[in-house]
Amino acid sequence: IWEFIRGNNLEYNSLYDERDMCRVGCIGCPMANKGRYKEFIRWPKYREMYIRSFGKMLEVLKARGANIRWKSAQDVFDWWMQDDNVPGQMSFDDMKWGDTN
Repeated sequence: IWEFIRGNNLEYNSLYDERDMCRVGCIGCPMANKGRYKEFIRWPKYREMYIRSFGKMLEVLKARGANIRWKSAQDVFDWWMQDDNVPGQMSFDDMKWGDTN
């Protein structure tokens, strides 16, 4: 891919030129694994926005009478930052790519 990009003098996101940026996507994406920690250090406002959004989510769930396992928006954020799958959650390794059956 990089040979094609450079060989055709195509523009690309300059973040790829940074040594520690091998993946450029959504800030805080679980698919970034441990890279999320670096992203939130580099762009702390996004961390704050995630936590604020999780707080709003909890408010809506409480208003609906949902059974909530988290006590605070920070609890949700801490859960979000875990790299382990939730029990019963499918991982990429569990998927059968190209299987049509």
